[in-house]
Amino acid sequence: MSLDELPCLSNPSYPGHPLVIAARIATLYPDLAAAIHRHSAGQPPEALIHSQVRGAGGNVHAALDLLTYWQKGLKEHALEHGRRYWATSATPFGDERVRAGELEAEAVRIRYEPFIEAWLGQTPSV
Repeated sequence: MSLDELPCLSNPSYPGHPLVIAARIATLYPDLAAAIHRHSAGQPPEALIHSQVRGAGGNVHAALDLLTYWQKGLKEHALEHGRRYWATSATPFGDERVRAGELEAEAVRIRYEPFIEAWLGQTPSV
């Protein structure tokens, strides 16, 4: 899947909707374990230090949480977690930024949901 299809994956509205960041992570790592891998105790997860994963640190952690919930079969909880985290983290930047991130996340959900499910080792929803 080409990243050029949705520019928000490489340049999301700051601080980064967790679902948008999660999709980006899924395009960069072979699996969730690789994205959350820490080289040693006290080191951040790989996805947090990857130069192509754009977003505030807390939002990248929220994206990893979202993917973890989803992998455990809690997709609706995962998506709600992303929405709540985005609303809280983006509100200081204004309503326009909040809406931009919501639109990006919806575009990502529509386009990448089957890809993310397959990446997580799940049978994509129909």
